[in-house]
Amino acid sequence: MLWTIVPVGMNDEAQEGCTVMIAGKNTTVDGSILFVKTEDDGRNDIDFLWYIPRKTYKPGAVVKLQPGGTIPQVEETYAYFWDECPGTSFSNGIVNEWGVAFGSNGCSSKEDPVSEVEARGDLMNGGLGFKFRMILAERSKTAKEAVLLAAELLDKYGYNASGRNLNIVGPNEAWQLQMVRGKNYVARRVQDDEVVIIANTFSIREVDMNDKENFICSPGLIDYAVKRGWYDPSGGEKFDFAKAYAPERAHCSPSNTRRQWNMARLLNKDFPITWEEAQTGIMPVSVKPDR
Repeated sequence: MLWTIVPVGMNDEAQEGCTVMIAGKNTTVDGSILFVKTEDDGRNDIDFLWYIPRKTYKPGAVVKLQPGGTIPQVEETYAYFWDECPGTSFSNGIVNEWGVAFGSNGCSSKEDPVSEVEARGDLMNGGLGFKFRMILAERSKTAKEAVLLAAELLDKYGYNASGRNLNIVGPNEAWQLQMVRGKNYVARRVQDDEVVIIANTFSIREVDMNDKENFICSPGLIDYAVKRGWYDPSGGEKFDFAKAYAPERAHCSPSNTRRQWNMARLLNKDFPITWEEAQTGIMPVSVKPDR
């Protein structure tokens, strides 16, 4: 796996943002999975690179979460490199000793404020936030293992931020984990013959709840969207996660679609979607490169 994080200062027109590209191993020259991520945390941002060694803990130890709660600590945690972006809550990149890398894009969702989500019991101990990816890095040997652990923790504690695209990439496979405040999420395995392009909005479209090899979802993902009026199955359309959970202002925003569309055109000269169509929010989850 090849991995890089590139801090990028935003220009005055705010045309750039946190952008991720993951290229499946059959699309690269040497057969590696390529994981590229940019950050938009300001012109003067300075990153620090830390090495966090393996650690052991006594029984009863806990992890203190940023929102205020705790979760049980494990007996031993794996080592990892941590690219810290000081003063930011979610911009940190991580690669652990097993070659599993973590990087994310912030995004908004249609979900309610923290107080309302907590009141109905979908956030426990304040939910998971800043330390979530560190916990996954400390406890996972593969990308799939990290996603399964993430699902287990999300089902129990919930996620604190409005929305998040957490990308988890290992030497042999890559996953997109897209989370909504509370306990709704979907993870999709990146296929070997595709390139995914992720801006600051949800990008996973159709979800096959029965395909356990390529999708890992919260149990009530579709039912909850129906309950909130975000998806109507009686219309005959297949469930579209991004359409259901992302606010239209973000999903159709040129600041997001412009990046996705231009990168898609560079990957495939015959990319069929026009710029006008892209602004309606119909960008696909991935692109098949033509070379």
